[in-house]
Amino acid sequence: MMSWNSNTQQLRILTWNCQGGFFNGDPSKSDVVAALGADVEIIQECPRPRHTDAKQLWIGDAIKGVLIRASGPFTLTELPRVRSSPKWFYPVQVQGPIPFNLIGVWAKPAIQPPSYVRTLLQGVYAYRELIRSGPTVIAGDFNSNSRFVNAFIRRGHDVLVSRLAKQFNLYSAYHVYHQRPPRDEHHHTHFFRRKADNGYHIDYVFLPEKRATQIVEVTVGSYAKWAARSDHCPMMVRLGREPVRSQSHLKATLPGEQSDRRVNQSDRRQLVSRIRRMPNKAWAEAWLDLLHRLFRHTGLIEADPSLVTSMPKVTGRYRLVPTTINRRWVIVPIPQDQMIALILSREDANHLKHGGIEFEFRPTSRAEERPPVMVRWNPLTPMPMKLMHAWLHAANSELERCYYSNYWKHHRPVVHRAVCDEEFRCELLSEAFSVL
Repeated sequence: MMSWNSNTQQLRILTWNCQGGFFNGDPSKSDVVAALGADVEIIQECPRPRHTDAKQLWIGDAIKGVLIRASGPFTLTELPRVRSSPKWFYPVQVQGPIPFNLIGVWAKPAIQPPSYVRTLLQGVYAYRELIRSGPTVIAGDFNSNSRFVNAFIRRGHDVLVSRLAKQFNLYSAYHVYHQRPPRDEHHHTHFFRRKADNGYHIDYVFLPEKRATQIVEVTVGSYAKWAARSDHCPMMVRLGREPVRSQSHLKATLPGEQSDRRVNQSDRRQLVSRIRRMPNKAWAEAWLDLLHRLFRHTGLIEADPSLVTSMPKVTGRYRLVPTTINRRWVIVPIPQDQMIALILSREDANHLKHGGIEFEFRPTSRAEERPPVMVRWNPLTPMPMKLMHAWLHAANSELERCYYSNYWKHHRPVVHRAVCDEEFRCELLSEAFSVL
């Protein structure tokens, strides 16, 4: 491999799915990749190497796995694996002139039904403490893209990109450098069955915000050069010492808040009917404002598999338009009492003593000794900032406790649009409270 240039101090990270046989051939795939001069390599579908040491680490099964190699002054240390993590998430610490944590990824779903995005979210949340402990790079074969034919997969990938940015300050190096949003990649990293006309962009290097502003170059290998070796092409990311782009360049690469502007008309009529059952227009608008605050704080977009805004068929005290994150309510209107219920930690509920405890959740595991509660509040009354912060903190805790909701099939996107689309909201409120 090329030696480290101490004058420029440009870090080079490479990811490639080699599709097996990494150490075979003349020249071997290993030699061809080494000639590219990366400081750190993440290689997926790689067979077991003859040895591992501070320069190369590997995890895998009897056939293939994930290899991470370092060159020059860089060395590697294996980090403890989290039991809840998917099999092919490999955490290591890169030591050298520019130290950082690295999670090598080869997305292979173990979840039923199979879902690459759920597998990726599961891995990210399993290592959230590591990601937040210091600069962390997540790189590898994600098997995910916003251009896939399946709409659920497309929207799920938008969720993944949005969560990595808004919750972990991680951005795709390719999209930042080329200033492309998801779905608009000009370079393919995977060619299904090695066919030139069947390409996708499914390999990524996600960088922390500071490093993302220091990207000097991102290149993707050509089909002509690499198709004989693998169904993937390598991606190289080169980072400099100083920022060369602003934070606005990072934000421009994120997916839009609204993944689908179409509205199910039956759901629309049902939402109008339920808003009409609220005390008055101001009360309904205050409830929608709180939901908007929640979505903005958590970064939840409409397609997020953790978010469920539902309208149960059988209405009742808590079943008008409840909002759930993963498997717990976070805000529920109770119009018959002119109140709403908000999720709080038990400690905050006892300390703040606002409105009294309305509902107590059951523990979801033996480790959860003090599950949260729901407290009552009148949305027309200005909410103290301590209560607002406690509510949003509790909601965020629920988001991190799981990575998707079993209730997602009950999600009604029309509610999210009513929250985030001012014009659409005005239409619904006018229709619900019009004077006949």
